Amino acid sequence: MRRVDDIKIRPLSGTIGAEILGLDISRAPSLPTTEFIRRQLLEYHLLFFPRQNLTTEQQIDFGRCFGELEDHYPSFTARQEGRPEITCFDGSKNNGRARIWHTDATISHAPPMGGILLMREKPDRGGDTMWSDLTAAYESLSPMMQGIVDSMIAVHDVLANRPRSRAEDDSKARMKLDYSDVSSARHPLVRVHPETGRKCLFINPFFTSRIDGLDPGESAALLEYLFSVIQRPEFICRWRWEQGDVAFWDNRCTMHAAVDDYGTAARIAERVCIRGDVPFGPSLKCSALGRRL
Repeated sequence: MRRVDDIKIRPLSGTIGAEILGLDISRAPSLPTTEFIRRQLLEYHLLFFPRQNLTTEQQIDFGRCFGELEDHYPSFTARQEGRPEITCFDGSKNNGRARIWHTDATISHAPPMGGILLMREKPDRGGDTMWSDLTAAYESLSPMMQGIVDSMIAVHDVLANRPRSRAEDDSKARMKLDYSDVSSARHPLVRVHPETGRKCLFINPFFTSRIDGLDPGESAALLEYLFSVIQRPEFICRWRWEQGDVAFWDNRCTMHAAVDDYGTAARIAERVCIRGDVPFGPSLKCSALGRRL
């Protein structure tokens, strides 16, 4: 077994993402290695473990090192039969292409803490995934704008009407989803990370529909501006997959989107999500549900 001192870290962008080299995660890591990985996740928000080729059980065991796995939460893609912890994506079947920027399951009152995605089969070309650093995006705002958004509450509801200015393919994609197990939630627009104490914009174009207390036009205009901020290239890390690659992201301070540029080719991936907690905001010191934290 490799020592933590033998593991190499290669940062991938100015604010988000790092490649972890020299670590085999096919066996559940030791406690010191688990804590090392957790520290890197808190620093970089997004980690890649190249060419691991894990089995389903190994992926589940790795995820469980960081918390209890989700086995029932709002999802629009198939779960592996007999293993509800595993969500399956197959681009050749138009299943879970995830082309719209989103943070996983923010329509839940307690969205997942993190996601771990294993690329089983990649297309010959295309099919990259992008992640955005929502902490860096918040910190780029002027102090006055930060003060405005710090106390706001955002509504996350996949059924909500979208502003006319939103991309047309957004609404078309939503029409094809199964809404039978969908909920909605209210979260602080600015979330305080429960481990680092840093603030981030906790919104995303797929699920965030409006801001409480604002006129619909005001809400749409402010969200469109903030959406443009969190999609700036300087906050984004883009990963070109190889078969067996594993990505581990902090769902509390990132959003992601898959690049849908591979046509009908196969792109097969499997994901586990780690159970999270109820988000709280900087000025409220409580969740959007009104429960003090």
